[in-house]
Amino acid sequence: MPTIRHLLVFIMLISASTALGSESIEAQLRQTAAEAMKSLPMMVSDDVQGTSIAAVGKTLMNRYNFTSKKSSLASVSALKSEYYANSVNAACTNPDTLRALNNGVSIDYQFYDSINEFVMQYTIDASTCIHRE
Repeated sequence: MPTIRHLLVFIMLISASTALGSESIEAQLRQTAAEAMKSLPMMVSDDVQGTSIAAVGKTLMNRYNFTSKKSSLASVSALKSEYYANSVNAACTNPDTLRALNNGVSIDYQFYDSINEFVMQYTIDASTCIHRE
């Protein structure tokens, strides 16, 4: 399984954007996405590159690409389970991110392979944190 180092770098940006306070959540997310895009593309693990981020309404959409083709990846269900668990843990234990989720924000993660073939997707929202183990 890949080592995940910086997969959730964008959660930290949500934390920074909450200091803006008076701006709408949508405006904060747009600013967060714009700031994050300045750092992309960026390798977030040995075999995953963060390639884009966008804010659509109250959804922060993160796109990642594996550095290999889908056919050479380990079990997609095992990868999804590992990445999802790490993402949920990071989002649900960060007070600022949790506050954003509780205010209707969702974070969407999309993963593609090296030739842009879809691999997996998951979304985290407030209910995710309520139902986590």
